[in-house]
Amino acid sequence: MKTLFNNGMDEGGPGLAARNNHVNKKRLLPALLGLLLATGAASIRADNQEREHERGRDPAPAKVIPFSTALVRIEVNATDGDSGFHVLLDAPGWRFVKIYDPSWRLIFEVEGGGSIRKTGLTELFFESAEPGFEELPLEEFLKRFPAGEYRFYGKTLEGDILYSKATLNHLLPVGPVLLSPPEDSIQDASNTVVAWEPVPDPSGGKISRYEVIVVDESFTPSRVLSAVVPATVTSMTIPAAFLLPDTDYKYEVLAIEENGNQTLSESTFRTAP
Repeated sequence: MKTLFNNGMDEGGPGLAARNNHVNKKRLLPALLGLLLATGAASIRADNQEREHERGRDPAPAKVIPFSTALVRIEVNATDGDSGFHVLLDAPGWRFVKIYDPSWRLIFEVEGGGSIRKTGLTELFFESAEPGFEELPLEEFLKRFPAGEYRFYGKTLEGDILYSKATLNHLLPVGPVLLSPPEDSIQDASNTVVAWEPVPDPSGGKISRYEVIVVDESFTPSRVLSAVVPATVTSMTIPAAFLLPDTDYKYEVLAIEENGNQTLSESTFRTAP
């Protein structure tokens, strides 16, 4: 059997070897060229996708996988007088994620390293710091996090592009007026009821639900009870099995606008010995 490239030293002599080399090269070059072009095109596509993001343009729809979850929201603490920016995202096995604000400014970037980079990341939730309104008034906070579309961009372990948009608005509920338990009151663990006044819909928005959170900080980590109720419900009895005697508790009631923004009021109580 003759080798593909034998420098003219096979049994057929220099002339036959040269002809064979010429024929084999003619057969191989198109295949090699096709492979190189396909590989280069895939790399160029991925690079172009990222450059389009950096230039403030949406990527071409082909070869783009949406995040399974991409959410942005504002949380206001009406009791403490502060606000924060929240992000929740989820996607299967990604290497990095970038988030751009409505003006295409990069506001967040995270990338795994070492074993995390090899294994990939999935769900991620984070909150901004929450400076008080004396330090950062709400109107200044809203300028810092403008309403509009926030773009999530990333890449999976397999090299696929992840891309989704999430809309942030500035429709903020007022804080719920808490009716019970009264602040720092002593409560019967078998009959503790959290109640609040209905929260009016913000102009242009709608209250979709409430969330009740009760926290026992005597444990590490804290014991937390959380329940979401429809907007028609304005009270909830805390399960007696959750409450311990002679223990301090903090509770919160969050009014949640249908697009995700939420405002909370909080207070404390103590159970009887």
